Amino acid sequence: MSNFEEYDVYDKKDLVLDILLTLATAVGFYVYWAFTLFVLSLVLLNIWHVSWEQILVYAAVLTVISMVVYIIRLVKRRIKKK
Repeated sequence: MSNFEEYDVYDKKDLVLDILLTLATAVGFYVYWAFTLFVLSLVLLNIWHVSWEQILVYAAVLTVISMVVYIIRLVKRRIKKK
């Protein structure tokens, strides 16, 4: 018995919906982090000298970290349902 047999099989529609929702969440995280870092750079104008390109790179890194945490949480939630 493989490890995959104990999980429910996805319908194609459910799989596509989960992928699209995860991508929408990633875009949301990116916009959130970019806006938050932009506001933070304005508040810390004399302390934190950062360019818009650096803010976008920092937002991308924070988005990847946030998505890893989000996906781990999704997987744990699905395993608990079983």
